[in-house]
Amino acid sequence: MKTLTALPNFAGQFRIVSFRIGDGPTGAFLFDAKTGAISRLPSNVVREDFFIYDTDCLDLYRKWQNAATGEQDDSVPLSFSASSELLIVRRCRMARSSVAAVEKSYYRWHGWKWYLLRRVSLPPPPPRFYLRQQLMSSATSLKVAV
Repeated sequence: MKTLTALPNFAGQFRIVSFRIGDGPTGAFLFDAKTGAISRLPSNVVREDFFIYDTDCLDLYRKWQNAATGEQDDSVPLSFSASSELLIVRRCRMARSSVAAVEKSYYRWHGWKWYLLRRVSLPPPPPRFYLRQQLMSSATSLKVAV
């Protein structure tokens, strides 16, 4: 657990530790670098104690956003800073089998509690963008297989 001994990366004395096992969901927890205590992320964000589901569309969302607007947004599931109590969580909101929205939730960690400050739903990439990405991915797979 080399990561736990590293310097704090969140809210002064804490470290957010995130991980992923294979293609599974992103896991994360909060580690207090002073006391060694471990806390969960907000309960409406994680399931099974520390897994964040519904993040698979974020990479595609980033590609679409950069292509459509030229904006740079890393679109990783978690964004935070060592000097701030703010945590931004990004997830995909699903409707049946397609992405209905990309949700950004803003939380404040203060006094050993999480406070939801704001939740914003952003439109997902248009279906034609998904189709184009799938076709490009299939073409790449065919080149590799030949």
